[in-house]
Amino acid sequence: MFTFKLMGVDLMRKQTKALAAAVASAEMQKQFYQIAQGMADDMTARAPRGPTGNLRRSIHAQQYTGAGVSIVAVDRRIAPHAGLVEFGTSKMSAQPFFRPVVDAAKGVKGIIEKQILKAAK
Repeated sequence: MFTFKLMGVDLMRKQTKALAAAVASAEMQKQFYQIAQGMADDMTARAPRGPTGNLRRSIHAQQYTGAGVSIVAVDRRIAPHAGLVEFGTSKMSAQPFFRPVVDAAKGVKGIIEKQILKAAK
């Protein structure tokens, strides 16, 4: 017969609740959305201007209030050709507008992590 004793569970619960509250805070959500909006603006500026302008019009930042999440996306209903532009085809070279912005934003990740951990203490 084995006996296990888990230590630190109460501390882990407390820290998890604090972390969830920090991420869901209005200030943190505002910061996430500002970052997402900046990324959307950069993507729009990088996207090639086609005859309709649909690719640029399709790029949006969206905030999901309460979940602590903001995203940047291309609305495929407006620009179903976005992937073809980003990655190219056998007849057209790639014109990346999405991935370079995502790669550049990776530096922001560390800053956000520090803010979340600070708020969760």
